[in-house]
Amino acid sequence: MSSLTLHPLPGDPLGIVGQLDLADERALSIVRGLTDEQGNWRPHPSDDSVALSLARYLAWLRCLVPVLRDAVHGVRSTWRARLGDVRSGWWWRVIPQIAGAVPIVRLVEGDVLRESARRPVRDLMGEILVLHGEVRRFAREGAVRDLRTARVPLPRVPVLRPPIDVALALVPAMARRHLRRAERVRLHAGFPRA
Repeated sequence: MSSLTLHPLPGDPLGIVGQLDLADERALSIVRGLTDEQGNWRPHPSDDSVALSLARYLAWLRCLVPVLRDAVHGVRSTWRARLGDVRSGWWWRVIPQIAGAVPIVRLVEGDVLRESARRPVRDLMGEILVLHGEVRRFAREGAVRDLRTARVPLPRVPVLRPPIDVALALVPAMARRHLRRAERVRLHAGFPRA
C-alpha cells in the first residue's frame, strides 16, 4: 500500500485548493487520449486498471463529499479557533499513521468493478472533477470559518472523527494515492499503445 501524506499544513484550507488543482492536472494527463480498452487494461488480473483506480477513488469520494458538505455547513463561527489548533494538529500526525497501518476494507468492491468496466475513463474523471469542485468550495468556505473545531465521521470508519480541515486534506491525499496506482499501470511495459 502506498503511503498517505497530508498536505498542506494544518490551518491552511486554501492550500487544499492548490493540492486539488495539482491532482486534477495529474489525473487529466493520465487519462488524456486513453481508449476504453487502454483504460480497462490490467498488467495482471489481480492488479488495478486506470479505470479501476479512478473508480475506487470515486466511490470513496462519493461517500466523503456529502459528509463534508453537512459538516462545513454546520460550522457557524470562528470563536473557537485557538482551541481547535491543538486538536487539529494531533490529527494531522495520526491519520497518515492509521491509514498506513489499517488495511482498506473494500465494502463496495463489486459495484466498483462493474462501474469501472462499463463507464469510460473520461466519464469517471468528469465526475471526479465535479466532486473536486465541491471540495474546493468547502475549503474556500473554511478560509472564513474555523473548520478545525468541528468533527466529521469518516465514511466506512465512523469511529474516526477528525476535524473538518483534516478530512478536507484527505481528499487530495487519497487522489495522489490512487493516481500513483493509475500512473503505474499507464507506465507499465506491457501497456497497450494506441
